[in-house]
Amino acid sequence: MFKLLLSKTLLLLLSAAFIFTVAACSGNDEAEEAEAESFTLPQLTEERADAATMVLVSAPPVQPEDHVNRWNAEQQEASCLTCHENEDTGAAMLPDDHYIDNNRENDVYRTYCIQCHGEQKDDKPGFNRDAGD
Repeated sequence: MFKLLLSKTLLLLLSAAFIFTVAACSGNDEAEEAEAESFTLPQLTEERADAATMVLVSAPPVQPEDHVNRWNAEQQEASCLTCHENEDTGAAMLPDDHYIDNNRENDVYRTYCIQCHGEQKDDKPGFNRDAGD
């Protein structure tokens, strides 16, 4: 009985060693040769050290200062679409991804504009506070 258990254990260990050896030797050499794609943050290249002046990558545009307090919560997106859905006003049109199924024929899907397009204010109390404040 002991001899059978010993031979099964030995067979198991040899099988495991073989599997690990094959796995280690069959590595993907191409992965080692591929260079990592470099990515540079605009914040670093534009020498913007303060968090309050940083440009966020792929961030939606914020409302300009003259739009502050134009959002009407009762009207939801209608308070913005008065201009931004009318080409005659010259205001930027909503991108397709704001509509259901990315189709301008459908209703607007994103209806709470200020959730992403926040108000731009010069007063940024959460950023760059002096230690004495």
